[in-house]
Amino acid sequence: EGRSYHVIVQDASDPFWLDKDGGVTTLPSSVLYDTSHFESLYKLLRPKEGVLMFQAETYNIPSNLESIRKWRNLLQDLGFA
Repeated sequence: EGRSYHVIVQDASDPFWLDKDGGVTTLPSSVLYDTSHFESLYKLLRPKEGVLMFQAETYNIPSNLESIRKWRNLLQDLGFA
């Protein structure tokens, strides 16, 4: 119950910023990449029919395959196919 969306599109801001010295600054939008946020999205989608489109790459941050794999695994663990 409560699942009513066929499609959810998340095109969120970057979760962090790479500083010139190589440090990482966590940004407020990082909450949009947390487990609890993805769990909430999953609950809003129609069972076995819902689609999440998740934008996870940016030109502001060099490709970070480790984070992309982490988010992919997290989504699969939550039930996204």
